Amino acid sequence: MSKAYMVIGILIGAILAFILIAYFVDDTVLKNLSPSKMLNFEKKKIIIPDECGNIIGNVLHSVTDEDQCKMKCLNQCSTIGMERDKVVFSKGINTCNSCECYCS
Repeated sequence: MSKAYMVIGILIGAILAFILIAYFVDDTVLKNLSPSKMLNFEKKKIIIPDECGNIIGNVLHSVTDEDQCKMKCLNQCSTIGMERDKVVFSKGINTCNSCECYCS
């Protein structure tokens, strides 16, 4: 029994030491240890603007289709250190397209 208590005590001591070291080195380490970050619950929505314009009766788009929306979304998510979760693209009729990006 005493060996089991000793092992548990050592584990608890090591965990506390790690937390204290992480706190004094940089408190952002502790923020990254939050359960929502570790379980990847944190999501971010990014609206990717379609810069469109009417030229000689045709609407020209900077985000023309869902594949282009996915690529721009992937770039935005990786820029902030997250993974692309999903993309919602809707094609505008005689107006700008809509590209919503979700990162996790």
